[in-house]
Amino acid sequence: MRARLRECRLRPQHCGDCNNACACNGQCVNVDNDPDHCGQCGMNCPDVCGNGQCIDNCDGFPDECNGACTDVDVDPLNCGDCGQACQADELCVNRNCESFFASPCNQCPCNQCQGGMCCFSDFADADICIDAPDCP
Repeated sequence: MRARLRECRLRPQHCGDCNNACACNGQCVNVDNDPDHCGQCGMNCPDVCGNGQCIDNCDGFPDECNGACTDVDVDPLNCGDCGQACQADELCVNRNCESFFASPCNQCPCNQCQGGMCCFSDFADADICIDAPDCP
């Protein structure tokens, strides 16, 4: 798993982390909620973008950040507040950027997480160890 996370951080199509699209004119974007690249590169939304679709408002989403429908509780690009981005080795947990690393075990629970929690992260697409009160 650790090698997979390292590979994702080094390959440009992952923009530093697994599942982070990076094919839009060399920019790291999230096509799920970027109003300039909604669902695909170059798809501009007149209002806001949510789940890769142009929509009229962010109903069903807790927050809106510059035309992106999101949740600042868990969004690593808008963690706790709009524009507050976490570092590449951090995830957003309860509005706070928390450091993580790939789990040295093949699955959770993992006693080798050195006091942290072992969780599956959709963002990293892997089991991770994170020093946080909750899993992301």
